Amino acid sequence: MWFRIIPAVFLAMVVLPGALAAQEDKDRAVEKFKEGVVFYDNKDFEGALKSFEEAWQFNPSWKLLYNIGQCQAALKWYGPAVESFERYLAEGGDAVAQTRRDEVLAELDRLRQMIGDLEVVAEDGLEVYVDGVLRGRTPLPGAIPVAASIVHTVELKKEGEVIYTGSKSVRAGTSAKVVHVEKADDQQVEVVVTSPQADPVATDAAATAAPTSTTIDTTPPPQHEKKRRKITPIPFWVCAGATVAFGATAIAMTAVVGANNDDVGTQSEADRLNAMRGVGIASLFTAIAAGIATGVLIPFTDFKGERHSATNDRPFVSFYGANREGGIVLQGRF
Repeated sequence: MWFRIIPAVFLAMVVLPGALAAQEDKDRAVEKFKEGVVFYDNKDFEGALKSFEEAWQFNPSWKLLYNIGQCQAALKWYGPAVESFERYLAEGGDAVAQTRRDEVLAELDRLRQMIGDLEVVAEDGLEVYVDGVLRGRTPLPGAIPVAASIVHTVELKKEGEVIYTGSKSVRAGTSAKVVHVEKADDQQVEVVVTSPQADPVATDAAATAAPTSTTIDTTPPPQHEKKRRKITPIPFWVCAGATVAFGATAIAMTAVVGANNDDVGTQSEADRLNAMRGVGIASLFTAIAAGIATGVLIPFTDFKGERHSATNDRPFVSFYGANREGGIVLQGRF
């Protein structure tokens, strides 16, 4: 008899505390979840996110990922929101109702239009923080989605100590890469590459440069010299021609009116002379304005044809592509 009771009592002593602790965690998760719903209804998205994340700590149910993603999207943390929704669909699987799945997929399509990818390449074992939030440990399984057109703070930590801090922004639908290389003598070379405009030649050269901390901007160099550009002579000649034409008209109208002023015999002749006098006055002011414009254009006009002889000002077309978009870029000036 006793040989049966003793194992049962021992098993109860081992299993029961664990079951009670698990139930207590679930109860606290439910409490935090309800608290998060209240915060969310009151538009306190930060408080709601904190409560939902605490509920996740007590009970890591995939269902909470939907609420966490909603809060992140409301806070415009589009990158983490995409990760939460993707994880929600992946872990929920067939348990996610079709209507909810369609809703989440539509939200993912919207969010992906407002994010870019941040790739971090560094030695293994470093903690990667983006905007103060831990996003993983190197080597990362893939790029980190982040909100586009926003400057993000990137930190790399080794055993709790920050070994790199920098900032980076990404265009929507493109990717940016941060490569951190640590030298054997504790000197570090930091190379930041942005695609699709990355220059691999410049990147390789920077990686083998002197052991200093350097940021390489791989934006293509300007295709024209930094000096004041002159415009074509066409506007100058148009203004000069207008000055001569309207000036001649004003002189002609003045001469005609002066010659016929004393010979006015009828009201119609007087009206005709008044109309010609008005044309002459308008032509005079127009000629003055065109003359002023002609004088202003002189220092800005290319009379020697240097504009057309320069080869580095020719417009050119370049193609670009990324993992989410592609297109054509027209560079240079006309």
